[in-house]
Amino acid sequence: MRKASVLIFCAIILASLLSVASREADGEEAPKPGAPPPLTALFDELSSYFRPVTGKIVGVDGTLVRIETDPGPSARTGMRFTAFKEGVSFTHPVTREPIGKVEAPVGTVEVTVGEGQPVTGTILTGSAENLMGAKVRVTATRIKVLFSQGATPWHLGDAYFQMLKESGRFDLIEAGEQTGDLSKLAVLAKEKGADVALALQSEELKGQTDLTQRLYWAKDSNPFSEKKVSLDSALIRQIKQQRGGFARSEGEILFSYTLPFRARMIAAGDIEGIGASHIILAAGNTVRVYKTTVDLFPLGEFKLPSGGDIIWIGTAQLEKDGREVILATSLEGQKLTSYAYSFTGSGFIMISKLDDTFLRVTEKGIVGQEHFHKRGYDGPVFFVEYREGALKKGTPVPLPPGINIYDFQSLTSPDGREALLVWEENGQLSLYNRQGVRIWMSPESYGGVNQSFSRDPQPAPGEEAIAKVVVDRGKWTLKDRMVFLDGEVLVPRRIPILGVAKGLGYKSSEIRGLLYNGISVEDRPFIQDINGELLDYTVAGDKVFVMTRPIMGVETKKILKGENPFILSLSVYSTRGR
Repeated sequence: MRKASVLIFCAIILASLLSVASREADGEEAPKPGAPPPLTALFDELSSYFRPVTGKIVGVDGTLVRIETDPGPSARTGMRFTAFKEGVSFTHPVTREPIGKVEAPVGTVEVTVGEGQPVTGTILTGSAENLMGAKVRVTATRIKVLFSQGATPWHLGDAYFQMLKESGRFDLIEAGEQTGDLSKLAVLAKEKGADVALALQSEELKGQTDLTQRLYWAKDSNPFSEKKVSLDSALIRQIKQQRGGFARSEGEILFSYTLPFRARMIAAGDIEGIGASHIILAAGNTVRVYKTTVDLFPLGEFKLPSGGDIIWIGTAQLEKDGREVILATSLEGQKLTSYAYSFTGSGFIMISKLDDTFLRVTEKGIVGQEHFHKRGYDGPVFFVEYREGALKKGTPVPLPPGINIYDFQSLTSPDGREALLVWEENGQLSLYNRQGVRIWMSPESYGGVNQSFSRDPQPAPGEEAIAKVVVDRGKWTLKDRMVFLDGEVLVPRRIPILGVAKGLGYKSSEIRGLLYNGISVEDRPFIQDINGELLDYTVAGDKVFVMTRPIMGVETKKILKGENPFILSLSVYSTRGR
C-alpha cells in the first residue's frame, strides 16, 4: 500500500512539472517584438523541432513506424518523439478525483517524413512490439542546447544567444572551445549533458553577412537542420548598438595563467590550421607558441637569427591552407629586421625576411614601413604582399603626412564616413577625417607609448645636414597596440599609482572601446579593473588575452610565501555581451 502511495505521489509531482513546463513552452517560445527578422528566422527554425506535437503510433514495419498526429502543430522531418504507454490511473489524494495516468517510456522515434497523415518515422530506441499503439509527443521540458558561435562577430552571436535565453524554452550551455569542427561540437554537447548542439558560422560578403545555423542531436551526433540567413550592413550596425554597444561591462576573468617566464608581447593565430587559435608569446629573441586548454600546452618555440629583442609580433594567413604564419619585427642595436615563420607540423621554419622594415597586421592586410637609416621610421607606410614565397613591398597606404605604421587605425561610422584614429606623441588620441582635419581629441592621455628607442646620434655618410634635427628629436616610439573589433577600436589605458607619476608604476589598467558615430567618438569601458600594468593584449575569436605584471613589478603575496615575486599573468576575458 505504501509503495502504491509513493507511486501516486511521484506521478502527481511529475504531472505538475510537465504541466508547468508545457505552459512555459506554449507561452514563451517567441522572440521579443522587434527582434531582427533574420535572427527570428533562425529562432523559428530551431523552435520548430520542439513544438508541442502529440500523436499515436498506428503501425510498425521493422524499424519504420506510422504515426497519426493530433490536431494542432504539425510534425516535421527530423523531429524526435518520446514514445510512452499509459498505465494505471491515479487520483487526487484529497478529492479522490482522477487526474491522470502513470506513463511508462517505451522508446524514441525520429520523423523521416513529416508531411500529411500518417507521419512516417524510424525507431531510434525501443522494440517494435512495445512501440505499437504507444502515444508519442515532443517533450515539454526545456531543451538543453550547447551554443557555439565560432568566429561569428560577438554582437551577432550575443544577440541570438540572448534571444534563445529570453524565450524561456532553452537552457543554454556555452561551448568553452569555439572549434570549427562541427562534429566535435556534438560530442562536446553529449559530454555536457545537452540535447542539441547549435553551431553558428558567418561569412562576410560585399555589403552583407551570411549567418548559418547548423543543428546536431547530441545523443548520436546526427545533423538535422541547416539554415542560412543574410543580414545587410545597416542591420548589423543596428544590432551592435542594440546589444548595448556603449553599456558598461565589468571585466570578469574566465580563467588565468601564471607565466613561468618573462614575456613582453603577445599575439594569437591558427598556427596549425585546425580552426582554433594558439597563443604566441615573445621575450627577447625567443617566440613560444601554446595551445590554450585548461593549461598552456606548448606547441613549440624558436629563436630569431637576430640577437636583439622582438618589438612587434602578429599573425597573418599567407596561403589558402588555413594556417597562419608568425610575423615578428626585431631590433638589434640599430639594425631592424622582420621575419615570417611557418609551422610545419614538427617545428617552425623561416619562410621570409625583410631587412630595415617594420611590419604590422591590420584588418586590411599586412603593412610595412622602412627603417630610417637605423634611427627610426622612414617614408610612407605601404602594403606588404606575399609573392613567389616571399614578403615584398607593395602599394602605399593612403595616410596623412607624419603618421607612422603603429600610430593609426581606420574607423567607419554607421553612415559610412571614414576617419583615422591616431596616437599622438603625448598619449592622447585624435580622430582625423578623410581631409586630414582633426575632428576629435581625447580629453586625457591614455599612455600610448609601448616602447621608446634612442636614435643613433651619429649621422650616416651624406646626412650631416640633417644630423641636428635627428639629435634634437632624440627618440622614436612604438605605440600601444590598437585592435579593430567589429566596427570599434580597442586601446589600452594604464592608471598610475600616484596620479600621473608613471615612474612609480601602474596600479591598474583597462581596455577602452572607441566607435566613430559620424560626428565624434564614443568612448566606453570595454574591460575594466585589470590588476597591475597591462603589457600587451590580443583578441582571439570571442576571447581577449591580457598579459599583465603586478604593481611595481612585484607580487607581495609571493614574497610572504617565499615564492618568486616577479611574475607575469595571462588573463582571459570574454567579448560576449560587450
